[in-house]
This record gives sequence, C-alpha cells and structure tokens, in this order.
Amino acid sequence: MRLLVDTHVFLWFILDDPRIRTNARSLLVSSEHERFVSIAYAWEVAIKHGLGKLQLADGLPGFLRDIEQANFAVLDIAPEHLIELSTLPLHHRDPFDGMLTA
Repeated sequence: MRLLVDTHVFLWFILDDPRIRTNARSLLVSSEHERFVSIAYAWEVAIKHGLGKLQLADGLPGFLRDIEQANFAVLDIAPEHLIELSTLPLHHRDPFDGMLTA
C-alpha cells in the first residue's frame, strides 16, 4: 500500500505523540508500505516555523533529516499538479491540503 501522510500525522509519528491512532502507527511502521510526504508539507512547516507557530528543536534542516531518517519518500510538486489543483473545487481554504489532493 502507498501511504501519503499529512504534516500533523508525520510530526506525531516522529515525536511518538499519543494523538496518532494505533492503527495509523501500525501502518506507518510496517515495512510492507511505501510512505510519502509531500514537499508542500515541508513548505508549510517552514512557513509555520518562521512565523513562530511551530517549534522545531533542530529547525527546518532537522525536520528534513527526520523525513529522511524515517525513510519517507518526498513527493515533488510538478506543473501538472498545479494544473490539476486549478480544476479542483474549494472544499476548504488550506492551500497545502489542496496541493496534496492534486
């Protein structure tokens, strides 16, 4: 199975936060699944960290290392994703979640 996780789930996963559900954690630790985060999440984290809304002990470089050390693949944003995003209905105002959907 291919798993694409959002920012909160990834942060909860690497921090061993109890807010992540047991079944989600079991999926994420299984070597049977491919695990991904979007580069849009790193962008979101960089913005929130820069605004002081998210504290990162080792800053953005540490967050990027955490992705690598947890063996998650990073999905890039390509022009075709932007085209797809422009065709989607606005279900909410979070541009990062919209990019994930695209």
